[in-house]
Amino acid sequence: MERVSRPVRDLQEKIDRTVDVISSCLAYCYDVPKLPDGSRPPKGIKLEEIDIWADALTSAIAEFDRDSESAFEGAASIQNLDGPQIDIMPRVETFLISSFYS
Repeated sequence: MERVSRPVRDLQEKIDRTVDVISSCLAYCYDVPKLPDGSRPPKGIKLEEIDIWADALTSAIAEFDRDSESAFEGAASIQNLDGPQIDIMPRVETFLISSFYS
């Protein structure tokens, strides 16, 4: 699991930042005086910025899929040098669950 910790950490950072943007948008829409972190909500919302963060999250998910798959492949090849071949490649469900892991 050490090999996958960096891809998970990178994805979690992008998810956290995207949640911050969504929280700011909701605070603006509902006239909330303060965000959970104590800061003030934005005075407006630029749709271009939301598109940028949506694209960043999409890229982060694709990067996580690519990086974690290669990390698991590397772990499988190192682990199986002496013994029988064991398939530890995750299925799609593992990637989906790990996307929501915090």
